[in-house]
Amino acid sequence: MNESLLDNPIWNALRTEQAGFAQGNDRARRYSPDIGPLAGIHDHSEVSYDSLRFLAGDYPLVLFSLDPIRIPHGWNQVRDGKIVQMVRAGNGATATTPIKPDHKPFSIPGESATQLASGPSTPVTPNHKPFSIPGESATQLASSLSTPITPNHKPFSIPVESAPAPALAPAISSSAYAAANHKPFAIPGELRKLTATDAPAMVALAELTEPGPFRLRTLALGNFYGIFHGDQLVSMAGKRMHVPGYIEVSGVCTHPDARGRGYARRLMKIVMDEIEQAGCKPFLHAWADNPAIALYESLGFSLRHQFHLAALKHAN
Repeated sequence: MNESLLDNPIWNALRTEQAGFAQGNDRARRYSPDIGPLAGIHDHSEVSYDSLRFLAGDYPLVLFSLDPIRIPHGWNQVRDGKIVQMVRAGNGATATTPIKPDHKPFSIPGESATQLASGPSTPVTPNHKPFSIPGESATQLASSLSTPITPNHKPFSIPVESAPAPALAPAISSSAYAAANHKPFAIPGELRKLTATDAPAMVALAELTEPGPFRLRTLALGNFYGIFHGDQLVSMAGKRMHVPGYIEVSGVCTHPDARGRGYARRLMKIVMDEIEQAGCKPFLHAWADNPAIALYESLGFSLRHQFHLAALKHAN
């Protein structure tokens, strides 16, 4: 495995394992708009940023860089921050119930932090420095978020480019989803693999908890698994970037009323086990001061690098 590929993970994913999801050329690439705003560049030269400009159009793109990102002429920085990249070194099976392609849904009780076989659970919060993108909804990528701004909320307020949404089940808005789930859940959860018909609920949960950019076709990047209380999706986790030998665990989030039950840990274990059974190593990204890092460490992840994140919008 060539671990150096993780030094520029978005770029290397889009030029190798996920080239089929890429738009761009040999200097700059991005995921298609209906998947997300992540983009990668070959280097920080003027030529690379010129190529990136044609991919961005009127909308911002998100870059990761080991070195501080110097904003080139003609670009505006919408947001910046520091994230950590963590890699799991172990190769043992971790999930209590392996998931196979023909795996059928099963019911699990809502477990507490002390009921997990793997040990005490660390309550999981979403990546608490919000990575929200006002404009995403379950049915239209250009509508506005209903999430109010609070003093501790640092919105990732960038407009979202329009892209045709795939044919999916009738969508619900994030506000409707939140209103329908305002009371704590007290019923057992059903865990199953998520499909395209779940995409509106996945977007709604991501809008509510803000684990990172999430669009209607993000789940096309890899398997996602979720836990439902009745008809409501309350927790999910899956895969995003793929580079040779490594697959990213991403989209980890839990409804506020369903936290403290070990759902995120259980779902992450399933995803990690699937990655390792494929002969790859799991890795992930998180805000540098995210308290969920303690959970990731308990699951065997260790710090590899700290990255600079920048959301850039071209001035013209």
